[in-house]
Amino acid sequence: MPLEPSHDPSAAPTGLSTRRLMLAGVAGACVMGVGLGLWARPAEQERRLPNPGAPMQTVRPTSLHIVVDDRPAPIGAPLEVMSGARRPIPATTAPSPAAPAPEIMAPVRAPNGLVRVQAISPPAPAEPAPPEPKPVARPQPPPRAEVEAAEAAMAAQTAKAIKAEEARAEAKATKVRADAAAKAAHEARLAKIAEARTEKAAQAKAAKARLVRASAERTKAEHAKLERAQAGKERRAEKIRLAKAEAADREAEAKAKRSHKLATLVHVLAKAVPHHAKAEVAEAPARAAKVRLAAARERAATAKTENARKPRTGVKGGGPLRLASAERRCASADPGAALACADPALSAAERQLNRAYHDAEAAGVPAWRLRQQQQRWLAARATAAKEAPWAVHDVYVARISELQDQARQGQNGY
Repeated sequence: MPLEPSHDPSAAPTGLSTRRLMLAGVAGACVMGVGLGLWARPAEQERRLPNPGAPMQTVRPTSLHIVVDDRPAPIGAPLEVMSGARRPIPATTAPSPAAPAPEIMAPVRAPNGLVRVQAISPPAPAEPAPPEPKPVARPQPPPRAEVEAAEAAMAAQTAKAIKAEEARAEAKATKVRADAAAKAAHEARLAKIAEARTEKAAQAKAAKARLVRASAERTKAEHAKLERAQAGKERRAEKIRLAKAEAADREAEAKAKRSHKLATLVHVLAKAVPHHAKAEVAEAPARAAKVRLAAARERAATAKTENARKPRTGVKGGGPLRLASAERRCASADPGAALACADPALSAAERQLNRAYHDAEAAGVPAWRLRQQQQRWLAARATAAKEAPWAVHDVYVARISELQDQARQGQNGY
């Protein structure tokens, strides 16, 4: 059974001395390192003072001198037109410290056999020394002229910026005022347009109301006129009826008188010729009618033969002026026209009627209405001429009055 190293009497002193020697070396190295670090550490004043080895040099401004002269250059050294030698660049960083030297260890003899070794904890690392402050070059103050120029330039830029800002604010305010004015003008224009439309609508409504009132008044006037005309027609019809009745009474009275005279004559003839009395009394009216019819036929045939025998005139206006008789000149299918042509008073009334008709047409009375009224009036005149010729003048007077009323209404706004 082998012995453990701890029980070896010869090996115990050797291990203990080796351990003590190693610990002593480590402790000495630590003490030496700390001492060197404290010795190499700069003081507070050295930290704050700038590095005197790198002074800042003032930069001399480069100048260029240009000579304009026609004379030849003088003999001698040439002019210096280039800048001076380059100035050294000041150091801004300090050199890094050198790396620490490795620790020196004493040689140790290797142990014989098995050696019981206690674990040795590694030495605590030494705190690194704080880095030395880097020397910083103190900048030289710029010249006063440059400072004033820079301040003047900065003040000018500031004033320019302030003016530009004020100009932008003024332009913005001007634009806002212009927009407000344009908006107000647009609203005023819209209000004026709306007011004009409202006024126009009111005027149109008033004009429409006036037209309605005028139409109602015209309708009322026309109804009143029609009523007056109808009343006049009724009065005229009543007059015509009365005239016809009177004419019939007179005709009956005249016929009765003629019959009485004829009967008296027949009675006298019957007394004179008794054997022919009965036949003559029975045939007297028929014979008288036949005689009248034969006489009318003979007159018509004679007039037709005379008209056929008369030579026709050639050119109109040639030869002596021939005046036709009143009966031949006034012959017409319309009895009213024939009667008006033959009677001078009715001819004057006809001319007055034509003037009243043209006046009513010029006053704005519709032509179709005048034509319808004229056709009805012509029919009434023909009827009056056939049945009551003495009432034709009253028919003319009534028609002239009606046309004059229409002309006055047309002039006042028909």
